[in-house]
Amino acid sequence: GIKKPFDNIIFANIGDPHAMGQKPTTFFRQVVACCDYPELMKTDIVPNDVKERASKLLSVIGGGGIGSYSDSQGPLEMREDIAHSMSRGNKYPCNPDDIFLCAGATDGIKSVMHLLDFGEGKNRTGILTPIPQYPLYSATLTEMNLTQKIKYYLDEDNAWAINVGELHNIVQEAKKICTPRAIVLINPGNPTGQCFTRKNVEDIVRYCSKEGLIIIADEVYQENIYAEGMEFYSFRNIATELGFGPDDITIASFYSASKGYMGECGYRAGFMELYGVDPTVKSQFRKHRTANLCSSNAGQVIMNCIVNPPKPGEESYEQFTKERESVLMSLSDKAAKVSEAFNRIKGVKCNRIDGAMYAFPSIFLPDKAIEAAKAAGMTPDAFFCLDLLESTGICVVPGSGFGQREGTYHFSIKFMEIDFQTSYDTLRTVPIFVPLGAISCSCGHVFITKRMLESGSIDWDEQFGVKRRRAHGEDDKLQDLDQNIFTDLQLMRIKRRKGKYTKATTESRNGKQKSRQVQSTWIDDECTINGNGNNIISNRKKPLDRPNQYSSPNI
Repeated sequence: GIKKPFDNIIFANIGDPHAMGQKPTTFFRQVVACCDYPELMKTDIVPNDVKERASKLLSVIGGGGIGSYSDSQGPLEMREDIAHSMSRGNKYPCNPDDIFLCAGATDGIKSVMHLLDFGEGKNRTGILTPIPQYPLYSATLTEMNLTQKIKYYLDEDNAWAINVGELHNIVQEAKKICTPRAIVLINPGNPTGQCFTRKNVEDIVRYCSKEGLIIIADEVYQENIYAEGMEFYSFRNIATELGFGPDDITIASFYSASKGYMGECGYRAGFMELYGVDPTVKSQFRKHRTANLCSSNAGQVIMNCIVNPPKPGEESYEQFTKERESVLMSLSDKAAKVSEAFNRIKGVKCNRIDGAMYAFPSIFLPDKAIEAAKAAGMTPDAFFCLDLLESTGICVVPGSGFGQREGTYHFSIKFMEIDFQTSYDTLRTVPIFVPLGAISCSCGHVFITKRMLESGSIDWDEQFGVKRRRAHGEDDKLQDLDQNIFTDLQLMRIKRRKGKYTKATTESRNGKQKSRQVQSTWIDDECTINGNGNNIISNRKKPLDRPNQYSSPNI
């Protein structure tokens, strides 16, 4: 095929930690292995606490082991462990009868939405969904033909918080065409990476109780909190603290083994708590769940290990703690680096990443780039993401797939256990990271792609504080173009002058800096821009007088 200016694709488009290289938690896998093949418990391969847990869970599941059906709601003993974990020493009492094990949070969310699927005309259920949002919700509402998808916008300028006053106006307006009955709340946020403050959660709980709105609380990222001083607040727990009992508010909370430090997506393990649901309704809901027979027993085993992990003094405790903290610390470090890297780029703005596994930066595109995207029959952000993939190998998702305010453009990027140093260096050094704008970042990047040349979107323009020009010669190449590349170790400036390059380098190692200039003659006279939109550094050939002594970043 066509040679691309990168060796591998960086899949930053999907929240699948293990697919991105994250290692599974040893204790979880050992317990599942023993449940799947009990003969392992007769060996010394696994620790004693693993054998004890597996033996207990096999007796709880009953039947012929994890290959048999189990209780549709989930075995009582497993639900009791979950309820005990959620009660936190009885501070937030949880009834095991309110717990339903499910095949990942998605399975539970769709079941609850089906429960709300009723009414005609103005009595038709309306469900408030956030913008931006994880597309599960809009897709499920479309599947159920719930046309009353009431959109409310997260406030990007206020750390993606919810403005309750604005929410009230939306609810009142929606009452003209439907009956708003529920609101979807994703905390920490997907794709925005925010974590609601305690005050914001309290305000939402009070408002929902007053309006009779059921809270659908997607809280699968609650272990993924990174920002200093930030804490996760469960909607159900805050409601309890504020004195709202089961008669005052209804909350459906969802949890999953797919996120957090676990990343066990393939086991399809999750649970939901239905707080404040009428007993008659809950009985009917239980019947509805029996149609699914049961969730994955292997997933139920994983979930039990999550809510009831090894305790101090048990053989697996030390390794389990080390593995968990390693994953969370790594994600926290990456969250800080991702937002820092984006905010170095002029034309890109990224809010602080409080939690979850995603960033949702906004990009500012020039008018001609937007026109070129429309001419290609694409949204500008999709046009951007495709060009980014073609130019760098970084695969991200257009913001239009999640929803965004009119006239704004974003993309979603995941920062899990990928080879982050490679992708981070690419984010900071690749001169195509904002390919539609020819934008200069604060440390000197200039972003140019072939598609910009073809669309005519490069012109003299001071919009972003950088001059851009399209040369109109026969070969249609850029000429006299300054390009600056910033890395942790060096700042290089390269200027094309009829095959001659002057490079000023400033190297910083161990706190010492030194500068020098080198002139070289390059073999390739067509290295300004190549067919894939690469930059002059990455496409150049070795200099005649200094073979590869000053190699470029690996883009």
